[in-house]
Amino acid sequence: MVARVLNRPTLLDPRGGVGLRPPEIRARERLLDAYEAGLAAVDAEEAVRRALAELPGDVEGRVVVLAFGKAARGMARAALALLPVADGFVIDSSGEDLGALRGRPGGHPVPHPDAAAVGAEVLDFARSLGAADTALCLVSGGGSAMLELPARGHTLDELTSETERLLRAGVDIGVINARRAQLSRLKGGGLARAMGPATVINLVLSDVAPLGPEVVASGPTVAPGAVTRLVGDGLTAAQAAAHALGAEVCTTPLRGEARRLGAALIDGNDRVWFGEPHVTVRGSGRGGRCRELALGAIGDLRGGALLAAGTDGVDGPGGGAGAIVDAAVLRAAAELGLDADEALADNDSGSFFDAVGATVTTGPTGTNVADLVLYLSSSATATSPR
Repeated sequence: MVARVLNRPTLLDPRGGVGLRPPEIRARERLLDAYEAGLAAVDAEEAVRRALAELPGDVEGRVVVLAFGKAARGMARAALALLPVADGFVIDSSGEDLGALRGRPGGHPVPHPDAAAVGAEVLDFARSLGAADTALCLVSGGGSAMLELPARGHTLDELTSETERLLRAGVDIGVINARRAQLSRLKGGGLARAMGPATVINLVLSDVAPLGPEVVASGPTVAPGAVTRLVGDGLTAAQAAAHALGAEVCTTPLRGEARRLGAALIDGNDRVWFGEPHVTVRGSGRGGRCRELALGAIGDLRGGALLAAGTDGVDGPGGGAGAIVDAAVLRAAAELGLDADEALADNDSGSFFDAVGATVTTGPTGTNVADLVLYLSSSATATSPR
């Protein structure tokens, strides 16, 4: 099912007694429509359906499925609808069975307490496969934490502590996943090697473009001899959002400190970006990289409107996928006596945007290809047709 923004009425009713003006309403609706178009372009189930239709030749032999990551359930539904799946696992936050697939719980951004037992079970299953088997591996972002088995000499607590340390320090995801692979029996192609003579096909929904598919979920099933296809990524979502918005798409992914990017991106042109900026946590507030980026942009909007939201529907602790920032937010913040710099210093963008009624909420979207940032210039917000 294609994800939608759940709280459009809230977005049209900022708190503090400051109403929205007609051009602001039109600009927000355009941004939300474009964001939803980006989500639709990377719908997990549809992406796998398209990819299976385009695979050269038929998937042969006994078919098993290993689906893991934030988009695992939607990707698995497509495989079950189109293939005679005999066995396998779906590992996601719900942990529920799905058809012939055994459901197992997966945590994010750090592993579930049962992660090592689940990882050992999956490893034993992989080792049981033979030359007549085809393993369809459905890989999506978030899978690094959801599918884990520590390497000998290491513990799950050690992996969890190391991941938390790197995340709080704002380390790039490619570096984090390389470190995860060093500490894991499954990552870095370990699970693929355990499958031995089986045919391995990877369909990957990437949250780390332009990094390769071996970085997604730290690449447990990507190895020489495996067939690997990218079924969607952040650029896919950004292109769809840009088309809906009538804006230019920036093909270079966002990298760097979120609050600084927010202030640096805007140049007066209608644009869409994608990527995963990072947040260095120094305060005790709540909110994630999307809302921190939006808050960082608040002083340089140039009369326009900006939306920043995660495609997975989750932007750090405290709920919400992201936020919109525009002139109405500035007025509401002034009415309530809120200071953007103070909120940034405490990493408390979530409380700020909740107070002004500009948090974007979707709930879990069932997909995950990093974040989208959309900007409409002052001329566009003034003349938006509706």
